[in-house]
Amino acid sequence: MIDESVQRIDAGTELADKSGEVLTGISNSIKDVAAMIEAISAASKEQTTGIQQVNMSIADIDRVTQENAALVEETTSAANVLNQEAGKLTSNMSFFKTGQAYHSASITPICKAEDRRGIKVLPLTKAHRNTDEWSEF
Repeated sequence: MIDESVQRIDAGTELADKSGEVLTGISNSIKDVAAMIEAISAASKEQTTGIQQVNMSIADIDRVTQENAALVEETTSAANVLNQEAGKLTSNMSFFKTGQAYHSASITPICKAEDRRGIKVLPLTKAHRNTDEWSEF
């Protein structure tokens, strides 16, 4: 009976040793999994930071695009106003008799002469030379 008890104790001790080794292996595996989870967590935080930076960049691009669109609209509006003003000026200039036909497609520059003081002046037209034509106003 004592021999049988000793054998059972030895078998139990052997099983306890094996259980200890298995538990140590499980503990090491748990530590490895915990380290992997920490690495995944760190990578997730880095990805979150990267995504936030991308979102900020996209928001900046969107803002700049909207500003550019607004500037294009303002420029288009200003060009339209200038075009209307040019039309009004053309209409007003057609009232004057300069002896030259006005061509809207090409504007020929008027050469400027200099007076005795070095000031550039436009040459006189018929209307400036003959004051009778101004009585039409």
